[in-house]
Amino acid sequence: MATRIKLRRDNSVNWTSVNPILAEGEVGIELDSNNIKIGNGTTNWNSLQYFLTGIVWRIVSTHTTMEKNVGYLVDCSSSSLTLTLPALPELGDTVYVENYESTAPEFNSIIDRNGQKFEGGTSNFVISAIKHGAQLVYSDVDIGWVRVYETHGPAIYS
Repeated sequence: MATRIKLRRDNSVNWTSVNPILAEGEVGIELDSNNIKIGNGTTNWNSLQYFLTGIVWRIVSTHTTMEKNVGYLVDCSSSSLTLTLPALPELGDTVYVENYESTAPEFNSIIDRNGQKFEGGTSNFVISAIKHGAQLVYSDVDIGWVRVYETHGPAIYS
């Protein structure tokens, strides 16, 4: 008979609200984000760093508050959309944004800083053309969010 090993797993809301301490070497999986944390026997879930990150992609066509480690395919075919960066970011938090659908050049994805800096400044970030996008990673309070990768050419600041 085969031995079955089951790892501790739940969605991100439950992990955050329960905030357990994982045993040393114990693996916890966020089912809705594909993120993994490994316990050390003393640190609560909310203070552990993610070990592996899987990106969940979402299609959005309305104003959206983004979540860390999620990719957004933005449909701004009828209007510009504001995508608000996650609140209380930590080092390494990442979001991906791609304008995948647009029929008019005046419709943009506006990335709202949500009170944090963007590349050391206080301007929001605008992705201004179809098939343009960026990977944004949070660094610290002094620099804030930074572009580490852009797709199909430069984006502009507003």
